[in-house]
Amino acid sequence: MKARNTSEINKKAKSWLGLLNYRLAQDSADAGEFSARLKDIACDAIQDCNFNTLPKLTVNTDPMESKTRLIRGLRSLKSQKRAGDYLEAYRYYQEVQTVSEDTDSIRTFGDYIAIWAKATDQEPEQFMQRVAPKLNVLFAKWQEETGCSGLTDSETLAHPQEASKFLSGVNAVLVQETPENTLQSLAYQICHTMQKLEPQELLSSLAEPLRQASTVVTAQATHRIQEALTSNPTVKENILQPEFGALAELGARNCDWQDNYQQTADQLRDKLGQELAAQGVEVSNDLTDRTIAKLGKNDILGNLRDAISGNLHKRYIDTATTIWNTLCQRVKSIWQFQDSESPAMKDNILDFLFRRNK
Repeated sequence: MKARNTSEINKKAKSWLGLLNYRLAQDSADAGEFSARLKDIACDAIQDCNFNTLPKLTVNTDPMESKTRLIRGLRSLKSQKRAGDYLEAYRYYQEVQTVSEDTDSIRTFGDYIAIWAKATDQEPEQFMQRVAPKLNVLFAKWQEETGCSGLTDSETLAHPQEASKFLSGVNAVLVQETPENTLQSLAYQICHTMQKLEPQELLSSLAEPLRQASTVVTAQATHRIQEALTSNPTVKENILQPEFGALAELGARNCDWQDNYQQTADQLRDKLGQELAAQGVEVSNDLTDRTIAKLGKNDILGNLRDAISGNLHKRYIDTATTIWNTLCQRVKSIWQFQDSESPAMKDNILDFLFRRNK
């Protein structure tokens, strides 16, 4: 497998986010198109992984110590935050299911406990009997903190903080009631399976989960950006300026996406031509392309921040002026000797050619 450049994948992901901001500011973002692009980026990232290093995660590790550390981590505030992120993502996944009318993938809380039991090679009914008392304690605490009698999607999404604490507690209980040797065997099995899979085989098996995840992440990012643009009209106006538009479209061109670069570059040249001319700069297509390329070497999200703050315009003018003065302005130099009466004789030809004027 040919290794990919991780920095290129990161740059592509940032280009995706920068272009999404620009398209949403234009009110022209295609959710399906952006979701497909995000899936492609995720596939590139997976192909870049070195799965041969996975077995090192569990070698020479005491099973009981591993289990104790895992339970401690699942009960931490960091784990609760991750559960909260999951709930927020699930909110958007519900929207995806509603649009696609997908009901086959809907599961109950009990289904997930049974799935865990099967994945860890335990009899589901016996496992449920072992975890039920501890789950009842967690559920009673949930009811006390929220006043909810049930644990439906709408109730958990209405109380994200309490739901995050509950989910983290449930995960800790599932691990606690699973034998440590079984947990280690599961870890070995996962690592061994992933190590054996060829990249294309792995990507094929993840095709549907990646599609759903990309759709959810795109919907979530779109919602947040739209909220920000709606509440900050000035920010939207700044993003729509051709300075940032050209940079966003340059990123799209570099990623081999739809190429609208030339249109924004022309708009930028026309808009700033008079301002640059006032500083003695002759605006041309070449100068515009050079300036955009120079600014495009910076992080697109940094350029987005500058666009929002209004600093990108000044940076563009300064960069264009510098390029004009150093590269685009042609200076003609003529090497010329003063007249000399010294004859160019055979014996002193070198002295004649390399003579200096005193």
